[in-house]
Amino acid sequence: MSTLILQIVGLVYAVQGLHQSTTFEMSWCSPAFVLGGTAFDLLCGNYTVMPADNGTGCITLPGSQSQWLSATVVVVILQLVVEVVDAVILALVNSKTKWREIKMKRPWCTMFLGISIWATFVGIGVIQTMSFPLPAHAIALMGPDYKSACRTNLYPAGLRGTIIGWCDGLFQSFGSLYLGPEGGSY
Repeated sequence: MSTLILQIVGLVYAVQGLHQSTTFEMSWCSPAFVLGGTAFDLLCGNYTVMPADNGTGCITLPGSQSQWLSATVVVVILQLVVEVVDAVILALVNSKTKWREIKMKRPWCTMFLGISIWATFVGIGVIQTMSFPLPAHAIALMGPDYKSACRTNLYPAGLRGTIIGWCDGLFQSFGSLYLGPEGGSY
């Protein structure tokens, strides 16, 4: 019962998140960004570099949160429907009923759908950590005085960098408890 409540609460918050903002943004930070005040990608996008802690600079990019929230809404609704089908099957099937020597008194649909959804989300996450956030790796950096420029290659963060980024975003609200008494500056 508590799982059902958590799913409904998650569905409500995902729908609210979709309607809360029409534009989602994410930050991408790199030590290379301290070399300039503006970054340019190969698709002519330009990004203002904002200084960050620990000798890095950050740029703001369009985020993929709306895609994840949309997928969450669809998947949770699908899960709820499958759980209702499983509940009906469990209510109508005798505990000794077997199909090909397999007991039917199990939530089979929910189990297989849950594993499939988990594998799909992991696959999408791995693809995104290898290709996001910029479509091209080569970046040109223009100095704050626009008299100097350089080129660098930036690569996606991978799984480790993505986990660090998510943890920093999640725990930032803990303030000095997470970042330390100096706010994370060294």
